[in-house]
Amino acid sequence: MRALPQFGFRSIPVLLPALGLLAQNSAAEAVHLVSQPQLGHFATIQAAVDAASDGETLLIAPGYYGGFTVNGKGLTVIAPLGTVNISETITITGLSAAQAVRLSQLVVVIPGDAMSNTPAERVIALRGVGNQGQIWLQDCLFTGAIGVGSVTGVGEPGGAGAEFLQCAHVLASNCAFTGGTGGGCVSSNCYGGSGGVGGSGVRANGGQLSFQACTLTAAMGGTNGSSGGAGGHGLHAIGVAHTRATGTTFKGGKGGEAWDFLCIKGGAGGHGINATSGEVKLLASPIIAGGAGNGQVCPDGSAGQPFFGAANLEVLPDPARTLSANDFSGDGTSLAVEVHGQAGDKVWLATALRWNWLHVSGVFGVWLLPYPHPLTLIPQGTIPASGTLSLAPFVSDFAVPAQIRLLQALVVDTQGQAYFTGGRHAVVINRTAQPDCNSNGLNDWLDVFYGVAPDWSPRNLVPDSCEH
Repeated sequence: MRALPQFGFRSIPVLLPALGLLAQNSAAEAVHLVSQPQLGHFATIQAAVDAASDGETLLIAPGYYGGFTVNGKGLTVIAPLGTVNISETITITGLSAAQAVRLSQLVVVIPGDAMSNTPAERVIALRGVGNQGQIWLQDCLFTGAIGVGSVTGVGEPGGAGAEFLQCAHVLASNCAFTGGTGGGCVSSNCYGGSGGVGGSGVRANGGQLSFQACTLTAAMGGTNGSSGGAGGHGLHAIGVAHTRATGTTFKGGKGGEAWDFLCIKGGAGGHGINATSGEVKLLASPIIAGGAGNGQVCPDGSAGQPFFGAANLEVLPDPARTLSANDFSGDGTSLAVEVHGQAGDKVWLATALRWNWLHVSGVFGVWLLPYPHPLTLIPQGTIPASGTLSLAPFVSDFAVPAQIRLLQALVVDTQGQAYFTGGRHAVVINRTAQPDCNSNGLNDWLDVFYGVAPDWSPRNLVPDSCEH
């Protein structure tokens, strides 16, 4: 049985989105279903979603894709080689309490301007609507569309990076959510128009939210002659019961500018967090107000506030406790995991195949794995002076085509305060499973991922030796 090379962390598109440009000359859009390799690959993500069974895993080759909708299916969608760019909205809807959708390594940017009266699904990068199950996001970038301006009316609002409407549980790890700028107008004819509202980083109505090492950045309001538009909010939470964040930044958008020579006021700045109710608990997570829009003759607009609303806010200044891990591997090898915190923190790492969502009294964060969960009496390690503890949990061989391994750490500081890190999910492929087109005893997708078999022309997760 062929052994796999050890593999550490990969570049994350949130940090390096421009890497997608490097692959466009050789990429060929291809989406594979892990449990149904006999179907070959699909040219669009939507076609693969439609053909997938509940619980399926989709592997996306580098390239440029349209949006897709997941309706009532639990799916894992991952770009194992990164550099996957999506130019239309992703919609997740109709998940039952037992289902989860997991997205990893996707860059979703809605291009151009939002059309007037365009439905929300056309201007928002990610939409979740009516889900009792879990939406789990990691290493993704979501950017909403820019609003269209108006000469005499009000510019269209910018699209939110993500919107979650009545979604029970949303978890994001190492993701960036960015709103689109409100519609504006700066021509000499724009004397009677107003700028559109800037898009929020994340907008949510109902449910519960958890963020680890994310950025939620609202956009500036639109600029216009009559008045500037208001900036968006980093997080706009309406009726959200619980929001937890560690190592995450919330930033309101600047108000739009008013440029007419008359007494015109700039737009109001957005809030870092605007939460109407529930509780918001933040660990090492700065909240930044949006600045006031510049006025002409008359004063500027009002600045936003770091936090606004009736929700109960609790801010902990402690260093963030976070977890990072590679998200694609084969069985019979070890995952590369890092836990980040304060020197002296004791760490217990847990893994599972099923998810959960539980608040534990006295512990910061959300427990995401089955409860009760067996943990060793002795911690797996103590965080050294560098602030990072490296661990390598071994994944034993299994018979099914793939497993989704969920990881989370319990961290206890030297004073006895306990923290749950955010969670990570890893797609683990059976290394002897089909497809194996070159008959070398190693699954083709792992062949390509580990560089055992080249896949350069086209880059479709199929070894070149099998196509030429």
